[in-house]
Amino acid sequence: MRCGTYRTATRRPWREHLKRIHLGASAGSACTEKHTFPAREEHPSSSSPPELRYRPFTLSNGGGLCPETSKNRSSLMIFRPRPPKECAARCLSARRALRRSRCPPGDPDSFSQNSTWSPARNASETIRTAEPTTRRECGHVATTTRIVPGSAQSPPAAIPLLNRRPLLAICVGVGVVLLALSGRHGYHVDELYNRATREHLAWGYVDQPPLVSLIARVEITVLGDTLAALRVVPALLACVVVWVAALIARELGGRGGAQLFAAAAASASVVTLNAGHVLTTNIPDLVTWVTVGWLVIRLLRTQDTRLWIAVGAVTGVGLLAKNLIVLLLLALLVGVLAMGPRAVLRSRRLWTGAALGMLISAPAVLWQVTHGWPAMEMSAALKTALGEDSRVAFVPFQVLMIGLFLTPVWIAGVVALLRRAQWRAFRSVGLAYLFMAALLIAIGGKPEYTGGLQLVLLAAGSVVVVEWANTTGRRALAGTALVGNVVMSAVLMLPVLPVALYGSNPVLKGLGVFQMDQAAWPQLAEQVGAVNRSLSPPDRAHAVIYANHYGLAGALDRYGPEHGLPHVYSGQNSYADFGRPADDTDVVIAVGVNRKTFGALFTSCEPSGTFKTDLPVADQDTEFLVCRGPLEPWSQLWPKLTWIGFACPYTAEAITAKSEKGCSLT
Repeated sequence: MRCGTYRTATRRPWREHLKRIHLGASAGSACTEKHTFPAREEHPSSSSPPELRYRPFTLSNGGGLCPETSKNRSSLMIFRPRPPKECAARCLSARRALRRSRCPPGDPDSFSQNSTWSPARNASETIRTAEPTTRRECGHVATTTRIVPGSAQSPPAAIPLLNRRPLLAICVGVGVVLLALSGRHGYHVDELYNRATREHLAWGYVDQPPLVSLIARVEITVLGDTLAALRVVPALLACVVVWVAALIARELGGRGGAQLFAAAAASASVVTLNAGHVLTTNIPDLVTWVTVGWLVIRLLRTQDTRLWIAVGAVTGVGLLAKNLIVLLLLALLVGVLAMGPRAVLRSRRLWTGAALGMLISAPAVLWQVTHGWPAMEMSAALKTALGEDSRVAFVPFQVLMIGLFLTPVWIAGVVALLRRAQWRAFRSVGLAYLFMAALLIAIGGKPEYTGGLQLVLLAAGSVVVVEWANTTGRRALAGTALVGNVVMSAVLMLPVLPVALYGSNPVLKGLGVFQMDQAAWPQLAEQVGAVNRSLSPPDRAHAVIYANHYGLAGALDRYGPEHGLPHVYSGQNSYADFGRPADDTDVVIAVGVNRKTFGALFTSCEPSGTFKTDLPVADQDTEFLVCRGPLEPWSQLWPKLTWIGFACPYTAEAITAKSEKGCSLT
């Protein structure tokens, strides 16, 4: 940093000069630590002229040059101070230039902020030093550099500049593509449910916290009740995921190329496009996972425990979207305890962040407490529904979550985090993934729960891949993998192909469930409307609709008014809390229920057709029933028709045996 005109030492009165000492670098070299100290410090036994009575210095616990830039061992320069204003401007310019050439983070040769200055000949004699200067004191700056092995107390080396404009272009491109395709095919089954919950805002629901329902309420109120409007926020949050992936690569020392590759890889991953295309709990959960991953990596690099407060705030928001972020925190805690650095866990700010997270998520937690922890029952139902299939499919799903072509990239990220000497501080992140995978296999959790952490590993692997791709052939291979993953993810997660094609192709049929869950809802409402119109006017005036699951109920609620349908009810999850039929309701159009078991609750139940469509949807051949004369008042009948879970078999035992939750998965 040059804050004055300098020249080599000459015989001038020492009071007219300020000194600048470089140990291992010339003026303006990279990776330097700024310090100030009195210019009058002289060697007490020196017989040299006053202007040259300056001892050589070393750093006993600090340093700071990149190994490849360290050449000389000492030099002495004297420069004349400039006026404060001019000096401040020069300092600012020098700082900007310095940022562009700093050591990579985690470098074992990074320097210590708390370095001790001592004479080279006598380490016990220390020379008093002042704190780093402000701009106004810039004329008295002395810059020292030296290679010193890193230590646990070493402060962060500087990170590369953020490649903002290209990254912004990638994020905008992702958002434009998602918004352009948002109106194709139709609502996802979970979107129909979230659209319905927005009319019944609460601090919690049986199967999810309140944040997504609030987002749906705001979007529909501001932008209108359309499919494209409902998907604006998911597209924007997907852009945030892509941006944070680049930030993670930057924290790990990735320069512009690595940042761009990380952003492109994140935008091409299956998990990002899956979450960013539809409004479900997945997209805010994914944002909070990658953000916590970035903050923790930054915390491990900088040892700045103030970041625990930010981690707590993001965690609190994440708990308002989905409870799974607790799993991430548990895995990271195990990783830090096992691999270190454990010092970050001894900070009081950790508890401050925890308190902040609890405060933000307190309303949702209190709702669970006052309603008997339905989330626990939901987890048990999920475990029963998945069975052993989740354990068998866990490893294949790990490949599919990011994409087949980018699997080597995130695996390289795991290996590098665990084995790279420069990334020793981040080993806990790699171990966190291994712990989480083992835990999910043990408890039978969903394989896709690791998706957020895999994006963190993908960003780490991007740094490795860019360093590896130092030839034209390797760069071509990395680019081909990226393009291949884009195509794969788009076919599986975006409406780029006709839905009918997924039914005609055996391979796509097994992988295209996400697309098939978005089709044929208007046709369903039209056919149920035909059943309603077939009723006599007196029956039609007092009829209601009961749908087996919330997807059917949400579709009929969305498209039903166009066909004159009555109010729709369902007993699944929180839909059961949205209301029940009035006690004088005598006619029910039942959609998707079992005729024998459901009909046992009414005087008569007559079939009135089935759902037919040319599209390969799961609700194909869903039966329509017209039931009359409930055998009990609805106040007593309704608890037998409510249930928590994912698929209701409607066995006779389930409906008649349980009084509160009428449908059991066992």
